[in-house]
Amino acid sequence: MSNLVAGERSLFCIEESGDLRFMKKFECSVSCFRASVLNESRTVQSLICTNSQQLLVYEDVKLTWAAKLDVVPISVSIGTFR
Repeated sequence: MSNLVAGERSLFCIEESGDLRFMKKFECSVSCFRASVLNESRTVQSLICTNSQQLLVYEDVKLTWAAKLDVVPISVSIGTFR
């Protein structure tokens, strides 16, 4: 199991043992984030929202998707749609 900590411009993933699994730095401030662990691979999937109106989706430190938003988000969540 891993713990995630968001700094002003960074994201830290820390193992239960205290070891740093990874760290990701961002060019702008983080306004909110949501993270989950994918089952088999133990990959951490993170949704990062920034003060520059961006939504960034990461798998560990690899950017997999990005979108420009109309507002600065203060909360983000994961949903299931039909």
